[in-house]
Amino acid sequence: MERKPVSKFQRILALAAAVILIGLYLLTLILAVTGSPDTMNYLLASLFASIVIPVFLYVLRMVIKLSQKQEKE
Repeated sequence: MERKPVSKFQRILALAAAVILIGLYLLTLILAVTGSPDTMNYLLASLFASIVIPVFLYVLRMVIKLSQKQEKE
């Protein structure tokens, strides 16, 4: 089975998602060490984003794939 090359747009989306998630985790870690009262809120935001961002990118990738398929037809 032949694999399709990954488009430049998909690579940029994957990199952006990775940077956002890493930033959220670092922010949560830094605030936990400093003892900020909002640490729990940031932790919950990080957990939420850990689920929502990959799902959003998966749906976006499916939409792009379907739109490209319709353009070929």
